Amino acid sequence: MKKIKIIIVDDHAIVRHGICQALITEPNFEIVADIGCGKEAIDLALLHRPDVIIMDISMPDFNGIEATKEIITNNPNIKVIALSMHVEKIYVMGMLNAGASGYILKSDSMSLFYMKHHSPNGHSASLALPFL
Repeated sequence: MKKIKIIIVDDHAIVRHGICQALITEPNFEIVADIGCGKEAIDLALLHRPDVIIMDISMPDFNGIEATKEIITNNPNIKVIALSMHVEKIYVMGMLNAGASGYILKSDSMSLFYMKHHSPNGHSASLALPFL
């Protein structure tokens, strides 16, 4: 069975580490990169062609909205999920207009990440991102 490839993008290393630790328990997931800036996310999305990118919004150099727009332009099959502390409509709509498939708050429970998800190859995995 092909694993669901995931890139995690957040400028806070401890956040990336926590997400990685939570997701590596799922045998159908493969974390192909965890990085701290939007510009690098664009490059690694082209290199790895992940199925899912979990994207922070507020980052130096290239923010999550800019990076998402560029990633989706280059490969519309990648699902980008915003993971942010921002609850304001401008950020939510910015990400969704850039092509994100969903938006999760950092203050939400990790249980939001776990639910049934069907991967591009038709297999099931537990990634509770209801937006995929």
